Amino acid sequence: MQIADASPERIIEIAQFTARSRRSPTAQDYRKILDSTASYTNRVIASAKLLGFIEEDKNAGHRYVGPSELETSSIDGWPLLFRLRLQDFIPFMYFAFWISAGDSAVGAARKTCVEFEISNASESVRRTFYRWGSFSGILEGGNKTPTISSTQWTLATLGFVEKLRASLEEDFSAKLFTMSRLGADVVPELAQRSVPFSDVADSLRTFENDAEKAIDRSAQAVEALLASVLRDTSSKQRLPTGIGKLVEELKSGGEVTTRHVDVVKAIGGLRNATGHAVDLDTGRPWTMSVEAALASTMLSIITLRSIVKYRSNATQLL
Repeated sequence: MQIADASPERIIEIAQFTARSRRSPTAQDYRKILDSTASYTNRVIASAKLLGFIEEDKNAGHRYVGPSELETSSIDGWPLLFRLRLQDFIPFMYFAFWISAGDSAVGAARKTCVEFEISNASESVRRTFYRWGSFSGILEGGNKTPTISSTQWTLATLGFVEKLRASLEEDFSAKLFTMSRLGADVVPELAQRSVPFSDVADSLRTFENDAEKAIDRSAQAVEALLASVLRDTSSKQRLPTGIGKLVEELKSGGEVTTRHVDVVKAIGGLRNATGHAVDLDTGRPWTMSVEAALASTMLSIITLRSIVKYRSNATQLL
């Protein structure tokens, strides 16, 4: 992976242009907008792609894939909308995680480069991530020893801005908490395997209002990890369906323990009770409580951590 050094203002500038444009802008179009060199323009484009604002189409143009609010947002709303994408970028979240734990930006950047195999020099990554984090309001203080910002936004432009700010604060806190519970060694492994780490954090935010969705989404993350490990270790062309069958297959191959099977089946049992599924014994659906949703989400975090640690160094931790 490479982190292109580009200004956050320029990234979101071309993103908003793309969102508002009736055409598919090319690299040459972006260069004219930025009034910059081809080299710098390419860095801005690469960063906009990396953060999920734009993607290239088959004709070498670009289409917008970022948050819909950017199309109508004023410049005042750019930092929040940049933050919306930045908080979904796991290498940056990992960088912020180390800073929240008291590390310097230099140390956080070095660790991030190692864990995510970033080809840039760590000093370049530190500068870029600090600029991105400072612009979006996540980081404050000096660029060598920043802290996580607690500054309240005072934008009074559109109604969605304040709601988005509050949502982003919750999202960031939930992701940091989830990362702290999983451990700094587990998160990169999940990212490498495309396990939806954000789904688990989202479940922590939504379990009180949507218990069934929280149970299902956190269980999906466990299922994704099991399927990824099984693809690595099994010669079978087709994987079994269902979280229970996946973990049993892994147990038969010695990849997990009986205790892992027990815990995963508990998650599966709670998940199977969602969606108004009719109970085989009573013929009636179960109502999922807030407590069940929280327990299932935390159990999913514990399971993800336990399986990764067991397979990496035989640590038995629940």
